[in-house]
Amino acid sequence: MTDLGGVEEAARRRERRLRGVLDALPYLVAQISSDGAVTYVNPAGAAMVDRRSEQIVGRPLTALGYPPPLAATWAAAIGRVTATGTPVPVDYEVVGAGGTRRMEGVFLPEWDEAGNIGSVLAVAGDVTERWRAEQQRRLSEQMLREVLDGSPDVIVRMDRDHRAVYVNQKARLAAGRPADQLVGHTLDEMYPGESWAAQWRQALAEVFTTGAGATVEYPYRTPDAVERWVQARLQALHNAAGEVDTVLVVARDAAAEHTLQLDLERRSLHDPLTGLANRVLLLDRIAQALHRIHRERRHLLVLFVDLDQFKAVNDSFGHAAGDDVLRQLAARLAATARATDTVGRLGGDEFVIVTDITSDDPTSRPSSPPRSSTATGGSSSGRSPTRATRSPSGPASAPPPPAPMTRSAPKTCSPKPTGRCTPTNAGTPTSPLTRPPRAPGSRQS
Repeated sequence: MTDLGGVEEAARRRERRLRGVLDALPYLVAQISSDGAVTYVNPAGAAMVDRRSEQIVGRPLTALGYPPPLAATWAAAIGRVTATGTPVPVDYEVVGAGGTRRMEGVFLPEWDEAGNIGSVLAVAGDVTERWRAEQQRRLSEQMLREVLDGSPDVIVRMDRDHRAVYVNQKARLAAGRPADQLVGHTLDEMYPGESWAAQWRQALAEVFTTGAGATVEYPYRTPDAVERWVQARLQALHNAAGEVDTVLVVARDAAAEHTLQLDLERRSLHDPLTGLANRVLLLDRIAQALHRIHRERRHLLVLFVDLDQFKAVNDSFGHAAGDDVLRQLAARLAATARATDTVGRLGGDEFVIVTDITSDDPTSRPSSPPRSSTATGGSSSGRSPTRATRSPSGPASAPPPPAPMTRSAPKTCSPKPTGRCTPTNAGTPTSPLTRPPRAPGSRQS
């Protein structure tokens, strides 16, 4: 009897220690007998329904006054545990003085000595804050998805294998396929036969390697055969460890910007009145030609063309008529030139043709321009043309680049019946490209 009494006392001590631990837990722990009565509930569990433990223990679960949804959830979980003998996860809401709380837990079977389920142990915790954060995250994701689907840009998120993780509605429309035929697929599978896919792959590899953003531009033909100019921006997305996890690609129709950029570039290099090359482009083409004639058997010709009595046209018929004359002359000069020649306007009534010819091919020479005051390498009034030199034992070779051209000494002009100025003093020859502009009376259009 002494030994039995000691064993029972030790068991009671263990039970008291266990109850002490359970009573101190911040989440619900309850024991329900096979007949549905609550045999134990810790203080935290009782407080969740605004009661004390002694107000619940010994009473049937149905008599506790729980809200019908909560009572039904508990009864269904207990029935499943009793029927299957396996744990049953549960989640439910409890309405108390502190408001609605979200609970998650599990109901576990407790077996007696005969191997039958004698009771059910319910363990549940308050996950309200986590649940609210999860709900907010889902709401944010839904809002973000709606915003992305409403975007006019193609938005795709790619993983390290260059497979799509997400595609928005615009991307699906551009590909002409539903999302399940795009997500999880590579670029070549999503857009077969597209040459621009190689640019995406190269840019993706760079972003995954460096973590820095990138931009690519390319032409793209839509499924309805409309050609667009597309600009794609790639941005690295990092995981919790700070590593590049995926890359977000935002591609937009940049046709208007591309056209504007080309127009700005054209305007910066072309004369706005005639559309011919301006001074900047002319000087660049001459510089390129000078380098080229040293590598090839070619001669460089620079033809300077201006109009006689152009001031009289402006004075008699107005500047609009003068502009029309300049445009017609520009068209005629361009028509006489070859595709490889450069025709430009310096300003006013001054035009330049830059061409090169081979030393032994007379058919490569350009057609004669309209009759006007012209020169080769300068004006026709006493200026030496650029000539090739021939060595005694070899073919013609191009001359070295000319020395920088300098401006002449000041001139005094005497009037001519033609309305042009004739210098009365001899000075150092000047280049039409570097000399000062004409006097205001000559109409710089």
